[in-house]
Amino acid sequence: MFYFFLLVIGIQWHNLFVPGETEYGIVGSPGFIFLFSILGAVIHFTLAVYINAVLPGKYGVRKDPLYFLKASLCKNYK
Repeated sequence: MFYFFLLVIGIQWHNLFVPGETEYGIVGSPGFIFLFSILGAVIHFTLAVYINAVLPGKYGVRKDPLYFLKASLCKNYK
C-alpha cells in the first residue's frame, strides 16, 4: 500500500487490485488484503458465536457440539 502513497495517487477503485510490488503479484494488492481481512473477521465472529453456544458462561444452556447440523434448524417455519 505504501507504493500508492509514494506516487501520490492513493488507493482508488480502479487500482484496488493492482499490486504495489510486482514480486508479490495479486497477493500484495490492497484489495486482496482488505478482502482477506473481512473474511478473517467473519470467520472469527462465527467461531466466537459457536464457542459461546457450545461452552456458555455460568448461567447459559449448553448446546451439542454438532447443533448446527441438526434437522430441526433446517425446518421451514411458517
